[in-house]
Amino acid sequence: MFTRDFEKDLGMLVLNFLPRITALKGYMGRAVALPAFKKYYNAGLDKNASSLVQGRARAARHWGLTTEDIAKAEITIIMAAGTNTVPNVFYMLSYIFGRPDLVTSLRKEVSEIVRRKTRDGIEVVTLDITLLQSNCPLLTACFQETLRLTKTGASVRTILEDVMLDDQYLLKKGGFVQIPAGLLQADLKIWGPDAKEFNPQRFIDQKSLPKDEKRTQEKAYIPFGGGKNLCPGRHLAFTEITAFAAMLIYGFEMEMADGSKWQVPKGEFQRLGVASVSPMKDMDVVISRRTEFEGVIWEFESGTA
Repeated sequence: MFTRDFEKDLGMLVLNFLPRITALKGYMGRAVALPAFKKYYNAGLDKNASSLVQGRARAARHWGLTTEDIAKAEITIIMAAGTNTVPNVFYMLSYIFGRPDLVTSLRKEVSEIVRRKTRDGIEVVTLDITLLQSNCPLLTACFQETLRLTKTGASVRTILEDVMLDDQYLLKKGGFVQIPAGLLQADLKIWGPDAKEFNPQRFIDQKSLPKDEKRTQEKAYIPFGGGKNLCPGRHLAFTEITAFAAMLIYGFEMEMADGSKWQVPKGEFQRLGVASVSPMKDMDVVISRRTEFEGVIWEFESGTA
């Protein structure tokens, strides 16, 4: 429950406005995890962590943050990393397994970047994640289409100079502009009459669109922000989501637990600070290995240095 409560209250915790009142469950959840993080940093164990964690701690100490401040920030960062990734991969798989024809096509595509061999008497299936984007255009399109429908946060920009927008709206220097990705990515005039439906083929066909139409779609697609400031974790997000999805699609079957027709769950109300839509309720499914993959071990390969 800590994860869910903290995630729901993450926006208000970051604002830090009377968190005991505005984000009580998240605040209490953080209080449970905080001692372990403080113990970790007090013991200097971050010197054994990744360069990213070390760099954050070094910068925080340089600017005078206390160990408790660093611990709170680290909890938030860890949670934020999953706040978007988890619902995105959930919806990507939900959309795909609702389309048997798409599952078949993706399995054929993924089969080209996996190899199977016996190691110490055990069968191992290895998926080369370095080939996901270059060799799996349909899988990549499914990832892009999922984010178009579910990554609906807002980009915020500071206005550096007075700007007259569309000859009628004056944006004053020093103000802020919020750019809602959800509206742009579901605009019927930009994406067509099926803008609110899952159709990965649109991203494959995008290359053959007239130049102006293609450029308009590219500008309206901003799941990782836009302009000079793009999410630095976008490549990691692509790799971890598509690699997990590829493995599950290729090696497993998924169906509704009660045998009913597959349904993609509706998204819940989007909270402040959350960039991706989460499902309104849990989805009961049965996941089983495909017959030809019984007993195999799965692994990912990232190439050689």
